[in-house]
Amino acid sequence: MIHKLFKSLVFTALIVGFIACNESSDNTVESKRYHFSKILDIAYTPNSETSSDGWFADAGSWVGYTIPEDQNWVNGFCGPFSLDMTRRQWLAKSAVTVKFADNADDTFTSDSTNYFPGEIFISAHSPNGSISQSLHFIDASNALLAIKADEDKAIMLTGEGWSDEIKVTTNKNFVTARHPSGETVVLTFNSDVVLEGKPNNYQAVSNDKETHVVISFFTSEKELAVGLQKSSSILNNHRKSLLENEKRWNDYLAKALRSDMSHKYDRVAVKAIVTLMSNWRTHRGALLHEGIVPSHAVGYFVGFWAWDSWKYSAALAKVHPELAKNNIRAMFDYQLPDGMIIDCIHTDSSENNARDSKPPLISWAVDEIFTHTKDTAFVREMYPQLMDYYNWWYTKRDHDKNGMCEFGSTDGTLEAAAWESGMDNAIRFDDAKMLKNAPYEDAWSLDQESVDLNSYLALESKLLKKFSSLLGVTFDAPDYSDQVADYFFDKENNFFFDRRLADGSFINEMGCEAYTPLWAKVATSEQVDKMLPILQDTAKFSTYIPFPTIAADNPKYDPKGYWRGPIWLDQTYFAIRGLRNYGYTKLADEYTLQVFDRLQGLTEDAPIHENYGTHTGERLKAPHFSWSSSHLLMMYEEYGKEMN
Repeated sequence: MIHKLFKSLVFTALIVGFIACNESSDNTVESKRYHFSKILDIAYTPNSETSSDGWFADAGSWVGYTIPEDQNWVNGFCGPFSLDMTRRQWLAKSAVTVKFADNADDTFTSDSTNYFPGEIFISAHSPNGSISQSLHFIDASNALLAIKADEDKAIMLTGEGWSDEIKVTTNKNFVTARHPSGETVVLTFNSDVVLEGKPNNYQAVSNDKETHVVISFFTSEKELAVGLQKSSSILNNHRKSLLENEKRWNDYLAKALRSDMSHKYDRVAVKAIVTLMSNWRTHRGALLHEGIVPSHAVGYFVGFWAWDSWKYSAALAKVHPELAKNNIRAMFDYQLPDGMIIDCIHTDSSENNARDSKPPLISWAVDEIFTHTKDTAFVREMYPQLMDYYNWWYTKRDHDKNGMCEFGSTDGTLEAAAWESGMDNAIRFDDAKMLKNAPYEDAWSLDQESVDLNSYLALESKLLKKFSSLLGVTFDAPDYSDQVADYFFDKENNFFFDRRLADGSFINEMGCEAYTPLWAKVATSEQVDKMLPILQDTAKFSTYIPFPTIAADNPKYDPKGYWRGPIWLDQTYFAIRGLRNYGYTKLADEYTLQVFDRLQGLTEDAPIHENYGTHTGERLKAPHFSWSSSHLLMMYEEYGKEMN
């Protein structure tokens, strides 16, 4: 294992050294990525029996690649794989495989594989020598493949396992692989490479032991026509392209990493960034701006969701503020005339869901962006839309007009109303019913007022007032923020609960919604002090992984019950940050380290998951999950800091 890692690091050092020797000293950078080897295990060779659960993607690309499995080796990166929700398919088993031209029947055996931030690497040998390869995304359409042999021999490149529907043609130094859907892969070779067409394939021979190939992906003929010029430019300036990739990733890591954290916990932050970047998608189809998907590994999660987007944007405000801004713009592209932000949007707008909205954390995300950029223009751009959305809640989701809002739906269904809360099957909704909000035909509420929703709205009110002062405009909207804490706090049980509309009684099911008043700084210090024994009770909330979605001693607790027991890291973050807000810094730090140390595989090479086992830390549901990554990044950033 040490030998393999050494070979990997030697190769990457050679790449950096090669750049340094061919560029002026002003254009060289010291790489940070190689401090974080094997950040994720994405080994998978396409076959008909199994499916992959994660890909290497970056820079907004709609395709991904895997590293071939040692026991089922292909001497090239596997892919590209189309990541869109409606077209998930392997376009090729491997678009570029590499051999020695004079020994085409050689069998290669893996020596070393690695996933560094922003780069994947493989090295393999045959009886005639070794070949190393690395892959970097240069932009959303183009990935640059670098190939280097240890022998001064000609190299032969060919595709393997093109999709049956793909038609492969060659022209000059281009290979074009078209799919009937309109998706097209183009390989661009150096002009000195001898390229020959084969039956629905190609063969390319380079007499240099080092060569580069640009692997491009386009979704339309229009993109293709523009893109070919760009791919040729990347190839002709490959050193500059690699340097720009290096600088981009150095910038991410420099902005995110702290100087006072151990390497073990730095890996958590880096993995979170890698996950977010792997879920970054550029504009396509009905998605008019770039943004982050919840998980590229799961087809139904390839779209943009509202409150997910607010979390990503808050997390990325420091690391990649432009992406954070565009993620917000993408959701507001579909703001309805009444101010509503719909649940989710997709490349095919017929898949959008406007049956419900999602919890309003958007001003928090905008404020995080402003904090890190001081971009008043962005605040000015968003403010009218933020106000429309804020007012929508009081117009369409306050059944009795008492200033305390309810989650609901546009179609009157309980299913969509639960979705609007973000907690699809939470136990607090077990006995809920729907009420129509006259005079509107598209406005329905649950028959209970929710503590988390109104805590979010209280924070929104505070931040919107901040923005109005910044912009010199009048804040003209409802504000009930000073009533939320006392309204939802049950003095008999010392806990925050939802309340029934019918009689005002508390829905006495202890759940994660009670963390929100602490995170939003709505709760009073006295209320938090009274809650603390419950939050620290190891039978309820101070579990192996802290702060489950419901009290662990509730008879309804289900260890794999989605929102009825497991750990969701956004909620765990809200609780930890909530404790930090009220001066419990040491306790918050202890819980943070429990998360980092106990989540299965987190500090190793396992992906970050959608949720986790409360008593075990086992990985549950979707891997490569963006909002879990976002909140891990926040926990890392805030560790050791006093926030009160």
